[in-house]
Amino acid sequence: VAQGALPTDMIAKFIKQADRHQFDDRKATQEERQWLEEFIRPNAKVLDQALADIKVCDPAVGSGAFPVGMMSEIVNARLALSRFLPDDKQNRTEYHFKRHCIQNSLYGVDIKEEAIEIAKLRLWLSLVVDEDEIQEIKPLPN
Repeated sequence: VAQGALPTDMIAKFIKQADRHQFDDRKATQEERQWLEEFIRPNAKVLDQALADIKVCDPAVGSGAFPVGMMSEIVNARLALSRFLPDDKQNRTEYHFKRHCIQNSLYGVDIKEEAIEIAKLRLWLSLVVDEDEIQEIKPLPN
């Protein structure tokens, strides 16, 4: 393991845990709570930055199912880390994470132009579907 790098198996466990129950102590076993304290809490900032910086490319984007799924995984993981990163609660919203992911992490290409447009529409819909403040929604980034 390189200096500053986290073990791959621990990252995989973190992603599975984040997806399963968002690190809810009421649902976590004693072993999971211990793991949260020993691995997640001290590495939360590193994990969050890695998720913010990740790049995902779909070489045949089609309807956009893969990028939307990847966005969901990234957003779930970042939301789960929020309880360990209390400094910036204002920008740690699902909308903010989705928008950041679309703008900075997801890339897709396809030979059919219609496929690109459908993928863009799916991403936009996934961005706005749960947003209560419709006036706050900005156009979809490129």
